[in-house]
Amino acid sequence: MKIWNKYYECSCHAQVIMAHYDEEDGIKLVDLAFFSNHIDGRMTLWQRLRFAWKVLRTGTPWADMVVLDTDEAKRLGEDLIRFIDKGQV
Repeated sequence: MKIWNKYYECSCHAQVIMAHYDEEDGIKLVDLAFFSNHIDGRMTLWQRLRFAWKVLRTGTPWADMVVLDTDEAKRLGEDLIRFIDKGQV
C-alpha cells in the first residue's frame, strides 16, 4: 500500500488543493480535495468556529473533491504542463 499527500497553496493564500495518492489491491487513485479555508493556523477564532461547525455538519473539511484514476491523473498533469509551457491545452 502506497499513500502520499501533497499540498498546493493558492496565490491568495486562502485556498489549498490537496493531492492524495492511494494504491491498494492493485487500484491506483488520485484524489484532489479543494479546501476553502486557511488550514495553516492563521485563522481567527470566529473562522475556526465556522470551520469546525462545517466539519461537524457535513463530515468533510474540504469544499469539493475529485477522484481520478491514474490515466486521467496523468492526462491532467500533461495538460497542466502543456498549458504552462505553450499556453494551450
